[in-house]
Amino acid sequence: MEKFFQKAQFSGQPIMIMYLSQKGMVTKRLVSVEHINGDSILGFCHLRKAKRRFLLDNILAALPPTSIEIKEYMNVVTKSI
Repeated sequence: MEKFFQKAQFSGQPIMIMYLSQKGMVTKRLVSVEHINGDSILGFCHLRKAKRRFLLDNILAALPPTSIEIKEYMNVVTKSI
């Protein structure tokens, strides 16, 4: 999975992750990877509109989003604000 994150970092394309929080909640996040650090990635979380650190062990799945998913995700986030 690390190669996938590296590719996302260098291409600037966001990725969709399923993430297990420290509180045990699973969330779906659109993330733009900025830095990979051994056990975590630092990226811009489009859900929280802020830089966040994601532990690699807590990333349950990571996929490239389709352009439709990006648009739908951004519309949902915009409407919820």
